[in-house]
Amino acid sequence: MVRVTKFGGLVFSVLAIATSGCSSASSNVDHAAGGNIGTSGNQGGGASTSGGTGGTGNATGGAVLVGGTTSTGTNGGTNGAGASSTATASGGATSGGATSGTTPNSGEVLVVSVLNGENQLTITDVGASFYAGTLKRCSSQTFGDCIYYTNCSQPSTYVSAGTLTITSPATATLPANNIAMVPNADNSYTYAGLSGTFAGGESVHIAASGATVPAFSVDLTAPLALLINSPATDNYGSIQASKSSDFVIQFSRGTAGVTLVALPLDFETSTEYVECTSEPGASSLTIPKAALAVAGPVLSLLTVATKQIVAGDYAVSAGINMNAFTPDKQHPVTIEIN
Repeated sequence: MVRVTKFGGLVFSVLAIATSGCSSASSNVDHAAGGNIGTSGNQGGGASTSGGTGGTGNATGGAVLVGGTTSTGTNGGTNGAGASSTATASGGATSGGATSGTTPNSGEVLVVSVLNGENQLTITDVGASFYAGTLKRCSSQTFGDCIYYTNCSQPSTYVSAGTLTITSPATATLPANNIAMVPNADNSYTYAGLSGTFAGGESVHIAASGATVPAFSVDLTAPLALLINSPATDNYGSIQASKSSDFVIQFSRGTAGVTLVALPLDFETSTEYVECTSEPGASSLTIPKAALAVAGPVLSLLTVATKQIVAGDYAVSAGINMNAFTPDKQHPVTIEIN
């Protein structure tokens, strides 16, 4: 299963900006979908007991963002007699995947387009971060389409990919963009804004000049935002979910490479959280009651699409990410768990 993740704080930092009343282009939303910030390695589930064989984290498209951390495989021992878990990457957009049995360094470049529900304005920003090591380290337990992450920590040292250039041609809803992002003194990158909104089909080109992270480039296409058809929302885009039973979400506009993701709003500061991800191109997502039992009170639904790039020994995720919406495209959808 393809997993979104380790947004590294990019998604929800921008969500916070959007809800603070910042202004941008008016949203007459037939918005494009967003990209996930990284496909994490599917770490082996199972008890963290001694003995047995350690799990192997498998990353899709050449990115290993969480795989190969302390989470272990079935009956694999984190510190016990079993072999320690490893991460294996496959594929990769520009070259072969990272070497089997290693955890590559990581990075992400994300175009985030979110709707401010209060004044119906869309905020479209670009964020980027690169690390020596994985984006976020967690132990994990799998419940169907969901992963319960615990004991999470983030690396504190950034590395530079040089100047990032983001360009997009003019369309009916998106003016031509050509912006450059230069690393700060600590090698972090300050958010940069894009003009216009996505209606689906827009092209975005991202290129890094290279530094500690070797030069790379990737072309992205914005898909349509996913529309939540069932269960019905209230007038503000909220759905009620009970912890007593599995929760099934039906949605439309799912296409290859696009997933629906449920994540808590406080994801970036949490040491534990639940992340649920549909299969690419699917039209439903099931959140098992076991996942609801350990999830926070509110989950946001996101439209996610991404590409994975291998630049030297760095696994980089690049994507366009945005809300999932009500069928009338007026309200971002959230789940309230009780």
